Amino acid sequence: MGEIDYRLFQSKDFLLANPTGDFDLEQSKKTLLELVTMAKSASKSEIMLDLRQAYGPSLSLEDLHGLVTMLAEHRSSFNHAIVILVRSDEQFGRARFAELCARNSGFLIKVFLDFESAVNWLQSLVPL
Repeated sequence: MGEIDYRLFQSKDFLLANPTGDFDLEQSKKTLLELVTMAKSASKSEIMLDLRQAYGPSLSLEDLHGLVTMLAEHRSSFNHAIVILVRSDEQFGRARFAELCARNSGFLIKVFLDFESAVNWLQSLVPL
């Protein structure tokens, strides 16, 4: 089986709040895009967003969908799949809905609660 190449982005690196403490979607999208673009390799890689430690300003369903949509608009910056790692609380339901919306648009995305399952799924996408 071939090797999987992925880039892991922690929530603390791209989820940003504005001066009033509210989630800043536009700045977060800009920062995530910069990170994805900088991490781009010659072979391209998959994207893994780890939101398990995201506390504080609420990341709404619309916010999460906005981040995924932004990545979909910049598919040339990564290979073809996005993994979202979340906690098993309300984050999971929001992420699953974003997954459904993205899949309905023909985008390959999957939500996981644990890192190992996410890597195994990414590995399953690599041709033999």
